[in-house]
Amino acid sequence: MTYGAEKPSRGALNWLLFALLAVFAPLAMFLPWWITIISIGLALARPRMRAHGWIRRVLRYAITLGLTGSVFFEYGTLLGRDAGVALLAAMTALKFLEIESRRDAMLTVFLLCFLVLGVGLFTQSPWYAGYALAALWLLTATLVRINEARGDMRGSAGLAATMALQALPLALLMFFFFPRVQGALWGVPQETPGAQAGLDEIMRPGSIRELTLSATPAFRVEFQGSMPPLRTLYWRAFVLWRTDGYTWSRGAEGLPRDIGLRPGGATHTYDVTLEPSGDAWLPALDWPIALPARAQAMDGLAIEAAAPVNERIRYRVTSAPDIGMTSLDARLRARALELPRQLDQRVTQLARTLRARGRSDTGTVQAALAYFHDEAFYYTLTPPLMPNDPVATFLFDARRGFCEHYAAAFVTLMRAAGVPARVVSGYQGGELNPAGGYLIVRSRDAHAWAEVWIEGKGWRRADPTAAVAPERIEYGADALERLLGQGALLGTLSPDELLARLKLDGLTTLRRQLGLGWDAVNAAWFRWVLDYDARRQRELLWYLGLDDLPWVMVVSVITALAGALLVLYALFMRARAKVDPVAASYARFCRKLARAGLARSVSEPPLAFAARASAARPELSNEIRTITDAYARARYSGAPSDTLLWSLRRHVTRFAPQRAIHGAGGRWKYRNT
Repeated sequence: MTYGAEKPSRGALNWLLFALLAVFAPLAMFLPWWITIISIGLALARPRMRAHGWIRRVLRYAITLGLTGSVFFEYGTLLGRDAGVALLAAMTALKFLEIESRRDAMLTVFLLCFLVLGVGLFTQSPWYAGYALAALWLLTATLVRINEARGDMRGSAGLAATMALQALPLALLMFFFFPRVQGALWGVPQETPGAQAGLDEIMRPGSIRELTLSATPAFRVEFQGSMPPLRTLYWRAFVLWRTDGYTWSRGAEGLPRDIGLRPGGATHTYDVTLEPSGDAWLPALDWPIALPARAQAMDGLAIEAAAPVNERIRYRVTSAPDIGMTSLDARLRARALELPRQLDQRVTQLARTLRARGRSDTGTVQAALAYFHDEAFYYTLTPPLMPNDPVATFLFDARRGFCEHYAAAFVTLMRAAGVPARVVSGYQGGELNPAGGYLIVRSRDAHAWAEVWIEGKGWRRADPTAAVAPERIEYGADALERLLGQGALLGTLSPDELLARLKLDGLTTLRRQLGLGWDAVNAAWFRWVLDYDARRQRELLWYLGLDDLPWVMVVSVITALAGALLVLYALFMRARAKVDPVAASYARFCRKLARAGLARSVSEPPLAFAARASAARPELSNEIRTITDAYARARYSGAPSDTLLWSLRRHVTRFAPQRAIHGAGGRWKYRNT
C-alpha cells in the first residue's frame, strides 16, 4: 500500500470536522447565510450519507453542479473575492464528504488553510489575526494527528505548538527585514465599497426626513506636534458650486483652481489613515499646502487621489490656517454667484435687507449669521420634508434642519446679496483617543459649511450651524446627538446645564474607554503590520543604522541571520535528541523524593525503590506506584508513544511530597520541600 492510501482514523476525522467548523465560523459574517449552512450541513452529514451509501459519483457531480450554480446565481460570476471564497468553502465541504484515504484528509486540511487566508480578504482586524493563528495551529495539529496512527490529540497539539514557536523567530525576521514590494500587506481592494455614511457629493437638504448618525470611523489623524482645538478642525472633502434650488453638486469640472496662494500662520503636519470609501476625495484641514503623493488639488483646494479609495490608506498633509488668496478668477466668481433660475422673491428681499444692514461683504456675512442666531431657527436631526423650493421653505416656514439646510440657505442668501459663496462638505471636529494619542473622525462628524469670498482676504469660512447650535461645533456630533435625545433646545443652555447634560454615567464611561482602547489596538495593528510597507521598512533600517547599506547587503545580512538561527536550532535539537525523555522524567521524580528525605541509591531498582518509599511514606504510596508504573510502561514498551510520555510527565509534575521532620513527643511533622 502506498503512503497516504491508508484510511484515516475516526479520531483524526473527528478533529478534522472540528477544525472545519472552526474555520467556517467567521465566514457567516461575510458570506450569505445559506452558503455557510449548506457547507456545514454537508460536513455534518458525512457519517449518515456514508452509512446509506449516498456518496456516488453521479450524486457528487450533482451536488457540485448545484453548489456551483447557486454561487453563480448569488453573485453573477464565479470570479472575484466574494464568489471565489464562497465557491472554495462549498467545495471544501464537499471534499470532506468524499474522504477515503489519509491523502484526502491532508488535502482537506490544505484547502482549509486556503480558506483561512480567504477570510483574510474580508477583514484584517487584529481579532481575526488571532483567530486565524489559532485556526492554523488547530489545522497543523490535525495534520499531525492524521499522520500518527497511534497518537492522541494532546500530543499532536503540543507538537504543533512547538513547531509554531520554532518558526516564529524566522517568520518575524523575514517579515520585518525582507525587501518589501510597494504597498501594504493586503492589497486586495473591496469589490463593492460603500460610501461613508453622512457624506455624499450631491447634497439634497429638502428630501431628508431623518438623519441617522453613525459611529463608524471615517478616518484617524495623528498630528506631528500639538493638535489644534477641536472647534477649529474643519476637514474639507469637496466643494459644491452648482445648485438648481433643490440639489447641490460639484459641477465645476474644468474650472481653474484658486490662485494667488500665500500660506500664513503656523502650519500643521499630520498623518491621515482613511477608511475605504469608494471615492477619490482625501479629507484635509483648511488649507492644504503640501499634498500627499499621487494626489492633486482640485478647485476649492479639495484633494483627490488618483483612484477611488477602495482599501485603507495612509497619507500625510501639511495645512496652513490662512493662505491669503488675493485674486479670484472670473469663471470662479461667476460660478460662486450663480443662483437657481426660479428663486422665491422672499429670499431675494431678505438678501437685500441683509446687504443694506451689513453694507460691505464682511458686514453682510455677519448680518446673515446674526439673523440665523437671533431668529427662531432650530437644529434638528428630524426636519420636515421640503419638496417645493427647500431654501424658501426652510427660511420662512420650517426653520428646522441640520447643517446641510443651513449651509444651502446661507450660500443662497450670500449669492443673492452679491457675495461670492460656495458650500464645502466634509467633517468637523473628531474625538481624541487618549489610548492611542490620535483623533478619530467618525461618519457622524460629517458636516457642511459655507465659504465666502472677501476681497483682499480670499475665501473665508462662515458656518451658520455654529450660530444656531454652537454645541455641535464646540463639543462634537456625539454630544449633539445626546443633547437632542434629551430634548434640549440647542443654543439656549447655560454652561452649567450643558455640562450636566453631557456628563456620562460610570457604565457608559467604561464602555467608551473600552471602545477607545480597542480602536487604539486596531490603529496600531494597521500601522505596524498591515501598513508595514517599503517606507516603514526604511524607517526601521534607519533606526537600526542600516539605512546606508545597499539592499544586496541587507539581504545578505538577513540570510546570514536566518542561517544562524537554523544552525542554532539544529544544534539544540541534536542535543535534545541525546536526552532520554523517560529517564529525565524519572530522574525528576527521584529528585523530588530526595528533597523529601527519601534518596534513591544508584544501584536500587525502580520497583524496589518504590516499595521502600511507599513503606516509609504510606500517604504517598498511591502516587509513587502510579509514577513507577507509568515509568515502567514508557521504559519497556519499545518506542514510547506521546501518550505514555505525556502521562508520565503529568504525574511527575503534579507530584509534590512534603519533607518529614521528627518533632517533639515522637510525632512527625511535614513541611514543603
